[in-house]
Amino acid sequence: MANAQLKILLSSGSSPIVFDARPNAEETAETPFFKHGLLKNAILLKTGVGEAGLQTKLFLPFDSNRATRGGVSMICQPSISQEHLEAFFGTQLVGEAIKHDIRKLEILAKTPSFSPFLLRDAFERSGVEADVRYFQVSDSEIAELKQILKGKLKPLAAMPLPSDASGVGNEKLDVLVNKLWELNDPGFLASFAHALKIPNGETTEVLYGWIGVSYFNREFSKRQVALRALAEWLLAKRPVSGGGREDNAAQYELDLRIVRERVQYFI
Repeated sequence: MANAQLKILLSSGSSPIVFDARPNAEETAETPFFKHGLLKNAILLKTGVGEAGLQTKLFLPFDSNRATRGGVSMICQPSISQEHLEAFFGTQLVGEAIKHDIRKLEILAKTPSFSPFLLRDAFERSGVEADVRYFQVSDSEIAELKQILKGKLKPLAAMPLPSDASGVGNEKLDVLVNKLWELNDPGFLASFAHALKIPNGETTEVLYGWIGVSYFNREFSKRQVALRALAEWLLAKRPVSGGGREDNAAQYELDLRIVRERVQYFI
């Protein structure tokens, strides 16, 4: 990865595409996200959107205080193992700390985004302990988002019910919604999957995918107006005429084309 790209990615710290695990904040310095010393300054990046697909990179800066000056990185797959890390570091890794950190890396590699809500939800569902202060989201925000997403699950919960089920009370429907949210009742999920013709063995993934899509729909709706305004500005804006050098105008057009190509993924 070029230094210029790295600087752009790291300039705003943690974001939906950057998870900065360095213990540089005062309140988290005593409780690093990763426990093993070799991973304590790790930064994870979501990269390669496009033909290459979405990838998660584990990046270790040469200088933890100046991460944009370069470092070493490896592709972090959901199937990452201790052997992969030992090959990367060139040394044997022992102890419970590295095993616990590998479970964290697995979750970070699986999530499609480093959105604080998605990360906290993924760690809570997996049962893997992590310091929630690194997710930068409050308990009240988590509770509000869960209620909003549960509301979006109601039409899905009602689908297997008879068409004349107008007499089904909200209380029963809420029970179904909670079961869809928790995804921890095999008996209910099996009958629900059969009713909706979800392939065997894919029920949890499909239903959690539904929750994820609902979340991203909400996030996209919040940002759509601003993104569309930016796209329209990029299409209409041109260099100021008069007195400008031709090479400056050419560079502007090149920069504009690059920005347009990046923005089109989000519009």
